[in-house]
Amino acid sequence: MAEAHVRAEEVKARAEEVKARAEEVKAQVKARAEGRRALSTDFRTCAILLGPSTGHALHRN
Repeated sequence: MAEAHVRAEEVKARAEEVKARAEEVKAQVKARAEGRRALSTDFRTCAILLGPSTGHALHRN
């Protein structure tokens, strides 16, 4: 019976570790998405500044 209790505690501890890791990954994914959004805005701004006179491909999109 004591073994089952110890095992349950181990499983509970592992579940907490997995949950914490999932939160870390979620934060990383969110940060990457924010970075991508900022980057795409920079490209859009660049394309607008270049204007149609340069014939830049991004401007036409």
